Amino acid sequence: MGDEPITRFPQRPHNYLKDLFITGFEGSSGQLEFLLYMVENAPALEILTIDRLDIIVKQRRWEDGENEGDQAASIHRAAIRSTEGKISPMCCIRLL
Repeated sequence: MGDEPITRFPQRPHNYLKDLFITGFEGSSGQLEFLLYMVENAPALEILTIDRLDIIVKQRRWEDGENEGDQAASIHRAAIRSTEGKISPMCCIRLL
């Protein structure tokens, strides 16, 4: 989860985006790239909600043997780590 290099995309400001809700978040490199792109390009972002959507997570078999609670913590850590220092301190992050 998140071990691959993150691709950086050109800046394209989304100046009016205030609320972003991402569902089915597993922390894959593509999802982390999207998350990073959005937080870097949404200066007005007030609420970021990341939902791992338990239905999707439960259907996936984890090869490393982690239980569901450990996987949730890993997913949340990947999201926080990728946005650290890049998101406005005024933004509220909700991890579901």
